[in-house]
Amino acid sequence: MKSILKNKLNLFLFFLLTINILYIKNISYFKLEILKNSFNKDWIPVYSIYRHEVIESKYLLDKNRIKKFNLSKKIIGPGSSYCCKSTEAVEESDKYTFFRIITYNYPSKFDLKSKYFLFYKNEETSKECEKIDEGKYLKLLKC
Repeated sequence: MKSILKNKLNLFLFFLLTINILYIKNISYFKLEILKNSFNKDWIPVYSIYRHEVIESKYLLDKNRIKKFNLSKKIIGPGSSYCCKSTEAVEESDKYTFFRIITYNYPSKFDLKSKYFLFYKNEETSKECEKIDEGKYLKLLKC
């Protein structure tokens, strides 16, 4: 009698666990494709990187074999490095795009002293900068 009750309890707990796992999967937008392709070098994770500028930055840097790059003031944000001190500066910059470009382009590294710059395509640039490559959203310049 005890073993039958124990088996029923184990079966009930197994179904409860399965239901909870399915629930967590649905609320977290988990996709099996992410797990399957996590070690695929050529796969682009469009589920976690939804900004076209970020994906294009990787393409431009890899195409031109750039190992260290810098970003425009509009992407970084005006004022001090990496941080905005006023609401106008926060509105003018885009911290998410800045963070995603830096992390997504690894092993290429962000370096403030680099002569290669990524600018938005519609952004004003200096006359002394030479255009290396251009995409739909960004342009790569050497200054």
